[in-house]
Amino acid sequence: MEDKAELIAPACGKLCRPVAGEETVASTDDVLSDFCKNVRHLASVHRLKQVALANELGWDRTVLAKLMSGEREPNANQKSALALFFRIEPSELDLDHAAFLERHTGTAASNLPLMTFRAVRQNTNKWRDSFEKYRGQYLLHYLHSEPNTVISSLLSIDRLTGDGLHASLINPHKDSSGNMSCYEYEGYAYPVREYMYFLLEQKNSDYEILSIILHEARTPSVHLLKGMISGIGVVNEVSYIAARPLVALKRKRAIDDWRKAKELGYWPRSGIDNVVQLQLSSEKITVKT
Repeated sequence: MEDKAELIAPACGKLCRPVAGEETVASTDDVLSDFCKNVRHLASVHRLKQVALANELGWDRTVLAKLMSGEREPNANQKSALALFFRIEPSELDLDHAAFLERHTGTAASNLPLMTFRAVRQNTNKWRDSFEKYRGQYLLHYLHSEPNTVISSLLSIDRLTGDGLHASLINPHKDSSGNMSCYEYEGYAYPVREYMYFLLEQKNSDYEILSIILHEARTPSVHLLKGMISGIGVVNEVSYIAARPLVALKRKRAIDDWRKAKELGYWPRSGIDNVVQLQLSSEKITVKT
């Protein structure tokens, strides 16, 4: 005779059999709150066991078990962490379960390929702390291909989303006639270990993508960060892969219009802050084979 205890139904109502030695996050208990049912449904469609989900969130398993069984009411921080991990709004976790299922049917996987990276997913619990620490604007300084010329760009980390830390970049450009314009980029940042990874797409182009890696600050407050910027460079209409060390200085006052910002643009190396000059001189691109 089959052991009925092994047959467990998730909140969506379909029967499934747990893997031996693992407890599923599903239940048929009709007295569960909408919050419990919704979280169980999300865990089920993502094929996450309680242990795996607790590990992803950085929580003790017993805390998650009590939240999912209704034994403990979730606080605002716990709802925020769950919503961030599953890429939904915190308020959606308390939706009527039927309405929740209708809204989120077929949304088990992220639309962003980066979210499938294990290193990115395992660090979603760091997103909120990283955002609170690094939110704001930064002047990025890196060397231009012209000798002794430094480009000063504007990087902004402005909001926390379910896809990552939203970021934008204003990258000044001077044409052959000396006229200034800018390339605008938008994308996301991801904390992984002691680094922040940025992937930014040019707004008005179908091909141009920049990547930035910044080393995290070693102090509670952020002032200066070091890293690297890479993308496609163009010289005499010939494109090539370019990578440059950079120094990022956090701004105390926001820049609302890049056209009026004297700090942005092309500068002689002698015209930038001495600290930036020193840091750029000590940085280099290292390739190990």
